[in-house]
Amino acid sequence: MKSHGRGFGLLEAIVALVILASAGLALFAWIGQSLGDVRRIEDAQARAALQLKAVGLVTNINPFVEPKGERRVGAVRIRWTSELIEPMRYSLPFAGSKSPIWEVGLYRLDVVGTEESTATRVEFSIEQPGLNALAVQPRRREDMP
Repeated sequence: MKSHGRGFGLLEAIVALVILASAGLALFAWIGQSLGDVRRIEDAQARAALQLKAVGLVTNINPFVEPKGERRVGAVRIRWTSELIEPMRYSLPFAGSKSPIWEVGLYRLDVVGTEESTATRVEFSIEQPGLNALAVQPRRREDMP
């Protein structure tokens, strides 16, 4: 008597399970890599946002007056040190003035910013001017409007 095979045999079931398991492993590996990429992107975005905040705080610093220091605004803390990279020079006189009222130098600020709420940290350098106010000359009567 001949038996007609109906359904799956053991060999076919094993082959189907191997194919399914291989596809599942590939899918889980892809999901794991994608989640790792998402974490790296979120970290990069947090560092970029912190650096923008730190640059905003640093631009209000006169490195001639404060060559190094620390500031805190909310959860953001910045520390900086500065180095004069271009010598101090006299500014051009303003209209009606016979002599300059500022000395201007270019400084490199090395900045470290941290945000305590996210434990994010950035380090960067920025160049900006430092100003030294010289004695202001009194205005002459004929120069007044």
